[in-house]
Amino acid sequence: MRAADFYNVVLDREVDLSEFDEFTFATIDYSSGGCCLYPDSDHVPAEHGLLVYFNVDGRLEEAVEQCVKMGGEVVQDTHQIGEFGM
Repeated sequence: MRAADFYNVVLDREVDLSEFDEFTFATIDYSSGGCCLYPDSDHVPAEHGLLVYFNVDGRLEEAVEQCVKMGGEVVQDTHQIGEFGM
């Protein structure tokens, strides 16, 4: 799954693939919780879609660099988000 490869590199976290019925799920384990990538060809990224924050454990510049290398697009420069980080 392309998204699993992308997040594995950008987040520097192990992304596990698992099968359930005809679906493949990619899960990312975080000590305080996790997230799941669910592939669905009927839903595509949108300009005004959901905004998601990921913890990259103090390696923001590296994560942004890896994002671009993996084919992602940076649509906004990094900036402070108050008490929640940079």
